Amino acid sequence: MSGFKLAMTKFWVKILCPIWSFIINCFYWLFKLNKISAAKDKMNKLLALPLVNVMHQFKWRDDNFKDWYPWIITIVDKNLEDDCDGAAVLAKWWLKENSISSRLVFIYSSDGKDGHAVCVSIDNTILVSNREVIDLDFTNWRQDLFNKFDNKYSVIIEK
Repeated sequence: MSGFKLAMTKFWVKILCPIWSFIINCFYWLFKLNKISAAKDKMNKLLALPLVNVMHQFKWRDDNFKDWYPWIITIVDKNLEDDCDGAAVLAKWWLKENSISSRLVFIYSSDGKDGHAVCVSIDNTILVSNREVIDLDFTNWRQDLFNKFDNKYSVIIEK
């Protein structure tokens, strides 16, 4: 990925996308405030399950709008349907609620045409991608991450 394209992608991931995501999430909930209580109940039920069971319920679907990160309550209200950003956010939330620190990691192909969002634990031992929970080799987690995707990706942006 060229220096300019990488800089613009980092700017999108770290600054513009969070702003855009806030707008989309607010708009999503604008006329659904009466559903917040039910979504919170569903969230509590998800916390009682192992992470692998939660992620197996996740259903991938393409974003309707430009890429955005849903709030956890939004993902739950959408019956755990979203794209890879939603899966990564869901995993990050579950891990945090279970006292495991993690972060969102965005991986891209060398030409920048293909991208994917995953959740990786801070100790680099857990990778969550859509419906999968995978153990990582923490000593060389970046290469292990690329290997898990058959080296389709070669650029990492951590959030």
